Amino acid sequence: MQSQLFRLFDLGAPSYFVLLVTGIWGLMAVRFTDLDSAAQVTLFVKISIAVLSAMFAAVQVARRGRRVLTIGGSLGLACALGAMFLGVLLDRLVSIWWRRRKRKQNDD
Repeated sequence: MQSQLFRLFDLGAPSYFVLLVTGIWGLMAVRFTDLDSAAQVTLFVKISIAVLSAMFAAVQVARRGRRVLTIGGSLGLACALGAMFLGVLLDRLVSIWWRRRKRKQNDD
């Protein structure tokens, strides 16, 4: 069982790196000052929950007992799902903002 967990961790660690790189890439594609306040708050909350998810995953990897393993995994999963939901919501907010911006440019 322990060797299976290490193999799973070997797959998960590079996945976190890919998520980090693509997240930074996505952040660099948008100007925060141009976004409306709803999108800015959503982005801040999403990043905070993503950081919490990484912290709970690190707690789970430490494996200091069955209870810590269970709690760390459960909270990490819950935070990851919350961050994913907020990412979809943020995508919708940014696309609405982008359409409004294009309409405004066409009207001018």
